[in-house]
Amino acid sequence: MEKKVSIIVPVYNAEKYVERCLNSLLAQTYTNIEIIVIDDGSKDGSSRICDNYAGKYERIKVVHTSNGGVSAARNRGIEEAQGEYLTFVDSDDCLNHDMIEYLVFCLEKTESDVAGCDFYPYSGVRDAEGGEGSGTIGERAAILRQESKKEEWEIYGELELSDGETFIKGGILNGDTRCWSKVYRKTAVGSIRYEEGISIGEDMLFLLALAERGVRFCRSRYRGYAYFSNEAGAMNRKFKSSYMDQITCWRMAMEQIGRIVPPLQVKAASILMISTMLVVGKLAVLEGAERKEYEEYVIACRKQLEECRKVKGAFRMLSFGYRVKVTVYEICPRLYLWGYHLLKA
Repeated sequence: MEKKVSIIVPVYNAEKYVERCLNSLLAQTYTNIEIIVIDDGSKDGSSRICDNYAGKYERIKVVHTSNGGVSAARNRGIEEAQGEYLTFVDSDDCLNHDMIEYLVFCLEKTESDVAGCDFYPYSGVRDAEGGEGSGTIGERAAILRQESKKEEWEIYGELELSDGETFIKGGILNGDTRCWSKVYRKTAVGSIRYEEGISIGEDMLFLLALAERGVRFCRSRYRGYAYFSNEAGAMNRKFKSSYMDQITCWRMAMEQIGRIVPPLQVKAASILMISTMLVVGKLAVLEGAERKEYEEYVIACRKQLEECRKVKGAFRMLSFGYRVKVTVYEICPRLYLWGYHLLKA
C-alpha cells in the first residue's frame, strides 16, 4: 500500500500562479497524497482560490494564518501533516506529473531519508509540464498514471547516495541548498523546523540541520520540479533590509559546519564572502541618497569580510575576480560602491 505524502504549499499573494501549482499537484501519478495549503495572510484573491479548490477536492486542506513568513508557514504545514513522507512546493512552481512517485520510489529503493531531484526554470504559463493541459484534472491525471512506467526511471542514471557529512560537501556547499524538489521521511525530520525570521537561506539551514542529524540522502539528475523564474522575485528586487539574511544564514552555516566537519568551514567561509559581495552589489546600485539609509549595512558587510579573512584559506579559495572585489571593498567601500554603481547604471 502506498504511504501517504503530505505536500506543503505556503501561499502568500499568489493569485496569478496558485491554480497552476495546485493543478500540477492534483495531476500527480502518486495518488496517496494530501495537499496542505498554508495561506500566510494573503491580501489578494489567493485565499478565495485555495478555498474553492479545497471545496472541490478532498485531498486539499487550507489553513489560514496571519502573515508570518515562509518559514512559519512551512512549520505549520509540518505540524498539520498526516503523511509518512513530506515535500514542500512553492505556490508559483509546478511538479512534473511523476515527480512525487519517482522520489518515493528513490526513497524506498535506497532506504534513504531524503530523496531529491533536479529542477528546470520556466517563466511562461505553458512552459512547465505541470501547467495547462487538455481535459479535466481527473482525466489528465488518469492518462498520466497510465503513462508512468517505473522501469523507465533507470534512464535518469545512478542515484547518488550520501550521508550527512558527504551531503554537506557535495550538496549544500555545491549549490544544492533548496528544500523543494525533495521528499522527506517525516520521522527523519522529527523536531527539525525552519528558522523563522529569516527570509533568505532558510532552506539551506533546514537541510544542514538534517545533515547534522546524520540522515541519509539520495539525489537524482531527473528534472522533475519546475521553478518559476520571476523577474520580480525576491533576489531581483531593489535592496531591502531582509537581504542581509543572506549573510546571516551563511554565517550560521559556517559556524555549524565548523562544528560538524571542521575542514569544510573554509569553503563555507568563502561562500559567505561571495554572499556578502552579492549583498554589496545590491547596495551599490542604489542611488546615493537611498544608500545613506543603509549605511549600517555597508559597514556590516565590511566587518563580515574581515571576519571571514580570519578563516585560514577562505580568501584563497575565491576566484581572482572576487579576490579583487573583496580587497577593494575592504580598503575603500565607498570607492567600490561608487564604481560598481557607475558600471551598472
